[in-house]
Amino acid sequence: MPEKSSLGKRAAHIALSLCLAALLTGCVLPSFMNIGKVALQVISPLVLAAVVALLSLVFKDGIGRMAPAMNLFLAGMVGAAVVDQALLQIARNKSLSSGSGFIYMFYYDKPLTVALVWLSVAFVYTATVIISLKKGSPGLMPGFDRFLNIAGRGFLVYYAIFLFYSFVLIRPAGSHITAANFVPFRIIAEYFKYRSYENFMVFWGNLYIFAPIGLFARVIKPSVKTVFLLLFCIGLSSAVELSQLLFKNGHCDIDDVIINTAGFCLGLLFVAVANKAVKKLSKGRENTVFHWQPLATVSGKPIKMR
Repeated sequence: MPEKSSLGKRAAHIALSLCLAALLTGCVLPSFMNIGKVALQVISPLVLAAVVALLSLVFKDGIGRMAPAMNLFLAGMVGAAVVDQALLQIARNKSLSSGSGFIYMFYYDKPLTVALVWLSVAFVYTATVIISLKKGSPGLMPGFDRFLNIAGRGFLVYYAIFLFYSFVLIRPAGSHITAANFVPFRIIAEYFKYRSYENFMVFWGNLYIFAPIGLFARVIKPSVKTVFLLLFCIGLSSAVELSQLLFKNGHCDIDDVIINTAGFCLGLLFVAVANKAVKKLSKGRENTVFHWQPLATVSGKPIKMR
């Protein structure tokens, strides 16, 4: 009987993770299918993902089950992107003009939509854990630890694939020769002057593309001084821009470094605000809600308040 009970529990966990992964996939459909105006395409994944996160809280260990669900969702997005790129190549070889509605899934706006889903779920869970700590209950912390450590690593892998694809695979050397911009805020001013969809995506894309890096940099290295993290961000962004100038596979722009750094700061700010709230609401018993651990130590067991 204990074995049957254990198998039944495992099957229920798998079923819940699969259902959550399917719901997360549904969160990106309005944006992927270009339904409605740009504002709707940006807001819909945030709102829908928040609803899915809240729904998962209804189930016991729903936060913990979201960890494999999120990674299944991310793996599905990578798989769909690979298939779509193959379809696109076939269409080009046969001189066909039509293709899948999901083609270009690694072309900037689609990966950013996926990132919005992850960030929305993480935001809801962070807020929920903070509220539970205010009530003196650390019961949600093990599930949140599991989500952060497992789904967080999955997101970093997805993010690395996206960056490699966007800045290496689809930009062979010499394919994109444009004049470099070393005048601060010149291109930013043009973004707001000429309010096109492309300018909107480039500006907000450059802003939010570095927000997860700021978040994970602070979570993984909580003791490193902010100034060193900012120097890391500026160095990383500058290296990307200079590589585009050197290999002539993109537009080298100092404004991109400025916007990237602002996005990085958003990630740092999110962690700082969350940690301050946790410390205040737990009356000093907990200094942070983000516990980055080796995977071998991540479990569903309750953790001690620190």
